[in-house]
Amino acid sequence: MAKYLMLWQLDPARVPVEPKQRATGWAALMAMVKNDLEKGIMKDWGSIIGEGKGYSIAEGGETEIAIMTQQYSPYVRFETHPIMSANQIGDMLKAMGA
Repeated sequence: MAKYLMLWQLDPARVPVEPKQRATGWAALMAMVKNDLEKGIMKDWGSIIGEGKGYSIAEGGETEIAIMTQQYSPYVRFETHPIMSANQIGDMLKAMGA
Protein backbone atom coordinates (compact mmCIF):
# COMPACT_ATOMS: atom_id res chain seq x y z
CA MET A 1 0.00 0.00 0.00
CA ALA A 2 1.35 3.41 -0.94
CA LYS A 3 2.09 6.13 1.63
CA TYR A 4 1.66 9.83 1.00
CA LEU A 5 2.86 13.06 2.60
CA MET A 6 0.01 15.49 2.20
CA LEU A 7 0.62 19.16 2.84
CA TRP A 8 -2.68 20.91 3.43
CA GLN A 9 -3.69 24.56 3.56
CA LEU A 10 -7.01 26.20 4.40
CA ASP A 11 -8.43 28.40 1.65
CA PRO A 12 -8.15 31.84 3.32
CA ALA A 13 -11.05 33.19 1.24
CA ARG A 14 -13.32 30.63 2.95
CA VAL A 15 -12.17 31.17 6.55
CA PRO A 16 -14.78 33.20 8.45
CA VAL A 17 -13.69 36.43 10.14
CA GLU A 18 -15.99 35.87 13.14
CA PRO A 19 -14.19 33.69 15.75
CA LYS A 20 -17.32 31.69 16.64
CA GLN A 21 -17.92 30.79 13.00
CA ARG A 22 -14.23 29.95 12.60
CA ALA A 23 -14.43 27.63 15.62
CA THR A 24 -17.48 25.90 14.13
CA GLY A 25 -15.57 25.34 10.87
CA TRP A 26 -12.51 23.98 12.70
CA ALA A 27 -14.74 21.63 14.72
CA ALA A 28 -16.22 20.22 11.49
CA LEU A 29 -12.73 19.84 9.99
CA MET A 30 -11.44 18.06 13.09
CA ALA A 31 -14.43 15.67 13.09
CA MET A 32 -13.50 14.63 9.54
CA VAL A 33 -9.81 14.29 10.48
CA LYS A 34 -10.66 12.12 13.51
CA ASN A 35 -12.89 9.95 11.32
CA ASP A 36 -10.09 9.46 8.76
CA LEU A 37 -7.64 8.60 11.57
CA GLU A 38 -10.10 6.05 13.00
CA LYS A 39 -10.67 4.49 9.55
CA GLY A 40 -6.90 4.12 9.27
CA ILE A 41 -6.46 5.85 5.93
CA MET A 42 -4.83 8.80 7.73
CA LYS A 43 -1.91 7.75 9.91
CA ASP A 44 -0.85 11.14 11.30
CA TRP A 45 -2.10 14.72 11.12
CA GLY A 46 -0.70 18.01 12.35
CA SER A 47 -1.31 21.74 12.10
CA ILE A 48 1.41 24.39 11.94
CA ILE A 49 0.58 26.79 14.75
CA GLY A 50 -0.98 30.03 13.56
CA GLU A 51 -0.58 29.36 9.84
CA GLY A 52 -3.79 27.62 8.71
CA LYS A 53 -1.81 24.80 7.17
CA GLY A 54 -0.17 21.54 8.14
CA TYR A 55 0.54 17.98 7.10
CA SER A 56 -0.97 14.54 7.01
CA ILE A 57 0.44 11.09 6.40
CA ALA A 58 -2.03 8.86 4.56
CA GLU A 59 -1.86 5.31 3.33
CA GLY A 60 -3.91 3.72 0.56
CA GLY A 61 -4.49 3.52 -3.15
CA GLU A 62 -4.78 6.53 -5.41
CA THR A 63 -8.58 6.37 -5.61
CA GLU A 64 -8.94 5.98 -1.83
CA ILE A 65 -6.69 9.00 -1.22
CA ALA A 66 -8.53 11.06 -3.85
CA ILE A 67 -11.89 10.25 -2.24
CA MET A 68 -10.53 11.23 1.18
CA THR A 69 -9.20 14.59 -0.03
CA GLN A 70 -12.40 15.48 -1.88
CA GLN A 71 -14.42 15.52 1.35
CA TYR A 72 -12.36 18.54 2.48
CA SER A 73 -12.95 20.48 -0.73
CA PRO A 74 -13.33 23.44 -1.25
CA TYR A 75 -12.12 24.51 2.20
CA VAL A 76 -8.76 22.71 2.21
CA ARG A 77 -6.21 22.39 -0.59
CA PHE A 78 -3.71 19.53 -0.70
CA GLU A 79 -0.26 19.07 -2.14
CA THR A 80 0.27 15.29 -2.24
CA HIS A 81 3.61 13.47 -2.47
CA PRO A 82 4.16 9.69 -2.58
CA ILE A 83 6.82 8.70 -0.03
CA MET A 84 9.07 5.69 0.60
CA SER A 85 10.07 4.13 3.91
CA ALA A 86 13.66 3.45 4.95
CA ASN A 87 13.07 -0.25 4.16
CA GLN A 88 11.87 0.60 0.67
CA ILE A 89 14.98 2.73 0.09
CA GLY A 90 17.05 -0.25 1.27
CA ASP A 91 15.28 -2.50 -1.24
CA MET A 92 15.95 0.04 -3.98
CA LEU A 93 19.64 0.17 -3.08
CA LYS A 94 19.88 -3.62 -3.13
CA ALA A 95 18.27 -3.68 -6.56
CA MET A 96 20.86 -1.13 -7.71
CA GLY A 97 23.64 -3.44 -6.56
CA ALA A 98 24.68 -1.53 -3.42
